[in-house]
Amino acid sequence: MLSHDEPLKASPPKRVRLGRPPRVKAEAINEICALVDDRLFLRYMSAFTKLQSTVETASVRLFAENAILWNRQLSNSTSASRSNSARSQCQTPLDSTRFVALIFDSQDIHAHIKSGGEEAVLEFLSRHQRLIPSTYDQVYFLIIGGKALSSRLASEINKEFRRAVLTGTRLVLTPTKKLPTWDELEQALWLAGLENGVRIQFLDHVDQLPDHLLEMTKCVAWEPYGHRHETGNFCVVASKRCGTTLSGTWRRILEEIGRVTPTVATAIAASFPTMDSLLRRYNESDQMQGEMLLADIPLGGNRTLGPSLSKRIYRVLTCNNPNQTAYL
Repeated sequence: MLSHDEPLKASPPKRVRLGRPPRVKAEAINEICALVDDRLFLRYMSAFTKLQSTVETASVRLFAENAILWNRQLSNSTSASRSNSARSQCQTPLDSTRFVALIFDSQDIHAHIKSGGEEAVLEFLSRHQRLIPSTYDQVYFLIIGGKALSSRLASEINKEFRRAVLTGTRLVLTPTKKLPTWDELEQALWLAGLENGVRIQFLDHVDQLPDHLLEMTKCVAWEPYGHRHETGNFCVVASKRCGTTLSGTWRRILEEIGRVTPTVATAIAASFPTMDSLLRRYNESDQMQGEMLLADIPLGGNRTLGPSLSKRIYRVLTCNNPNQTAYL
């Protein structure tokens, strides 16, 4: 029992975890229907079994044997039963986009590397992209087994060298015969995806596929409600918002900085068309010159970018301390 002289101890405040209400998340998941090509379903049956336990999944014959689609089902009964809280959370049109992923195994990629190298792989992926209907503006390529493919490519080269040593011949790898490394192929795939509006994602092993598909489904389901799934490394917004060219990507990077509007980003990109061109100018300048480098960039009329925003951009692109605020 506390005495009158003993002060009362205030209980610590309870931590409130902010986030979307569980009911909203559950309703959003229930709106999603995954359509899997029956040939792909048979190939990765265990992966789709886990997906079936979460969302409605149907095995049908699609336009490509390695395709999986995500559609949002909004019937009249579904819309009528939606809670007021769920409707208030929705920030974008629910049926504005549809999503498709094509799943490739490293064996598929390896066969085309041996037949024609890097160019054959890019042509192979482009041919699959042309199969996708234009209504699907969110396209993903999932490539499984990158590390295994890298080991296989190294093994191919080692076999060639061993054969040359045993036969006493000299092995000469001509440009047409030389197999690309996985790093070279991965970079080529990233660039090809960037130019064609396709998001390339790599999985080391097929065992990662079930969780990966589940995370993608959650991202697709929750995006219209303004929720980004923290554990999923996905971009599930309209393609027109994502950079499909290097210049577009550079402008999008600039727009991620506070107070940098599309107009400001376009003006900066007109003077410095790449990130490298801006960073080189920063490296050639001292701190004061670097902070004021963008201040006089015209924004139309009599307006300029100004010293405050110029300092902010300089701090974001050159600071080595990740804990420093960019808004001083």
